[in-house]
Amino acid sequence: MNSILGMVLLVFGFIALWFIAKSVFAILAWAAPFLIIGALLINHRTVINYGRFVWDMLFRNWIVGIALILLTIFGFPIVSGFLFAKSFLDRKVSKMVKEQEKQIKGEYVEYEDVTEEEEKLELPPMEKEKKRNEYDDFFSDQTS
Repeated sequence: MNSILGMVLLVFGFIALWFIAKSVFAILAWAAPFLIIGALLINHRTVINYGRFVWDMLFRNWIVGIALILLTIFGFPIVSGFLFAKSFLDRKVSKMVKEQEKQIKGEYVEYEDVTEEEEKLELPPMEKEKKRNEYDDFFSDQTS
């Protein structure tokens, strides 16, 4: 009885996943033109680099290149969402890199000049304690 219930729940789970994926794909299909235009406006280099990647793959391995072209055509809503997210992240990363470069070039590190004129701190000499351990007992005179 448990295995039949498990299979029924598995089937209902796959049906629910199918409807969720179908809904997400439908929403992306409507938003795809806006997403690709947004990707071009945010960072056009990302879209150009994706095109170059597909073009280069077509000449390196023509079977994979044709498969990429077909997946790009049939999966245009997903590809446009991916390119939009990637261009947004590329823009954020480039801004962070520019900010880091600006901080490195623009600011000097503050330091304190220490000269011999300042008062030196006198510390008492440290005393070393020799700790005994069991290993030392092996080499002690055991002739007694």
